[in-house]
Amino acid sequence: MLLSKLGLENFRNFSKSFFSFEDGINVIWGENAAGKSNLLEAIFFSGTGKPSKANREVELIQFGQPYARIENHFLKKNKTHLLEAALERTEQDSTRKVLKLNKNPVRKVSELVGEFKVVLFSPQDQALVQGEPFFRRRFLDSLLSQLSPPYLHSYMKYQAVKEQRNSLLKQPSYTSTELFPWNLKLIETGSLLIFKRLEILPELSALAQKAHQFLCQEEFLEVQYLSSFPLPEPHNELTVETLMQFFEQALAKTAAEEKKRGMTLVGPHRDDLGIFIAKQDARIYGSQGQQKTAALALRLAEGELFEKIDEEPPIYLLDDCFSELDQDRQKAFCSFFLKNAQGILTTAEEPAAYLKGYPHIKLQKRGREEISCGIPG
Repeated sequence: MLLSKLGLENFRNFSKSFFSFEDGINVIWGENAAGKSNLLEAIFFSGTGKPSKANREVELIQFGQPYARIENHFLKKNKTHLLEAALERTEQDSTRKVLKLNKNPVRKVSELVGEFKVVLFSPQDQALVQGEPFFRRRFLDSLLSQLSPPYLHSYMKYQAVKEQRNSLLKQPSYTSTELFPWNLKLIETGSLLIFKRLEILPELSALAQKAHQFLCQEEFLEVQYLSSFPLPEPHNELTVETLMQFFEQALAKTAAEEKKRGMTLVGPHRDDLGIFIAKQDARIYGSQGQQKTAALALRLAEGELFEKIDEEPPIYLLDDCFSELDQDRQKAFCSFFLKNAQGILTTAEEPAAYLKGYPHIKLQKRGREEISCGIPG
């Protein structure tokens, strides 16, 4: 997969800009607030229909402008494709979104899944290691949703069931008869999610370890699944039916506490990933550099899983991924996945000597109407 051209109009700080990209590494550099992260967000949004950092889509439209547009020209399996995304500001300061693939309307964001796969590494990704369990669950759910659209459907169904069940738990006089059908639905959908997570985890862990060892050969990375209720080992031998039995037992054990707190206390929405470096919990004992390297390894593993399914690598969006990494790890990182993949890398500093030969774009705060990417002469 290759992003060849990108056109932006009224997107964030870009009034009207055009970019071209090449295979391999493309370096985007410039001082803070020049628009480096905004450029990556435009690429991410065009392929997913979702912002990568904005809380609301209206924030993507340049201040004072009525609309924003993105044109994404990319190659997939040697065929040229066009993704278009338009956002129109409405009277309620919300947005109307229009997505098109090869001029055909995309009616649901889920229809974009798999069409233009990107792996985004951002400074916030350090939370994959040092942050709360939510960040690791989101990483795993997003990965599985892109690998398998049925997983996304099951995930959305589970969330809806959990919310309905929580609403009932908050009522002071609910009965076990009323709760019973919601328990069945929660167990059925939740066990399927856990099964799919456990199914992918050994490969995810192995690929993350491979990437991590390439980046820092002296350390061993391991990823483990931490369930909110006890599960027997080995996890890879568990069936959906077995998981349903253990889930049902866990709900029975927590029934009194759930009634007291008014919420569902066990299930995939409470599970976590354990990330260990040299057998120690990286969240507690890892340095800043170790935590960032582990997060990078997880993202590289995500990309390799996409490549296995699509038979071609995704596009890597690498936002300020080199801070807190020594130069040896930076060089190893570049050489690891860019043998046959495209990476768009941002940095606030002038590119280091080993990056000088790659195509690069320098962004200026004042903006430019047209910017193209090419090897500096």
